[in-house]
Amino acid sequence: MERTAETASTWVSERLVSKRSLFLDNDFEVRNDYGMLSRYRTATVLSTMPSLLLALLAGCPDPGAAFDEYAGRVPDARALPEGCPTPTGPVLTPLPNLNGEALFALRIAALGTNPPVQAIATISMTVSGATGEMDLTLKLLKQSDRTLGSGTPIVINDILVSQEGQFCVDMGTLDIPNESNPLMTGNARAEDVFLIGNIKTMDLSCGDVTGMVTMPSQISLMNSTFGMTRITPGTTGSSLPAPVFACP
Repeated sequence: MERTAETASTWVSERLVSKRSLFLDNDFEVRNDYGMLSRYRTATVLSTMPSLLLALLAGCPDPGAAFDEYAGRVPDARALPEGCPTPTGPVLTPLPNLNGEALFALRIAALGTNPPVQAIATISMTVSGATGEMDLTLKLLKQSDRTLGSGTPIVINDILVSQEGQFCVDMGTLDIPNESNPLMTGNARAEDVFLIGNIKTMDLSCGDVTGMVTMPSQISLMNSTFGMTRITPGTTGSSLPAPVFACP
């Protein structure tokens, strides 16, 4: 039978509508040249859609939850200084508060048994929920009598403390005047200095030091350590306890 253009157009439209109806509405009453194949494919697609959707939902990771879990370790996960390790270990409950004054001691491993660099640390720490934040001021002590030196205080603010009691201090460049230099050989300088610490108790924190002494000579700070032990505010000189410069 010969079809006119209008008849052919109508015939094609009817076939398309029939197939669309078969796929969307599962209408098995529609017959066409590919009826058997169409019915089989339709049943397969529609019957597998629920299980496919469940598989996608079950297998898709939740990046938002992962970030929330990490952000819970520190007050602001995005603010961790570059080069600092991700906090690990058991959660401290409650988180000890270091607020107060402490004797700071930094032992340079390459100097062997020489005395550590020492300073009076003033710590202002705020605990909020499971984490904390602290400001740290270090006033270097003279090697001769452990009284306050004439150097400019070192101030580092907004140090994040994780729920595990870990903190990381980016000190940048550390200038040590001759009077505070364990070798007493002139002024010294260390660069790219990081303190990677752990709060042990409200009276003690300690950890590792990284960086490089660049003046008067090149000395790596590899294996160097530090400690901070609580003292009565205002204590200096012979009244200070023995320095603790590593974790016990």
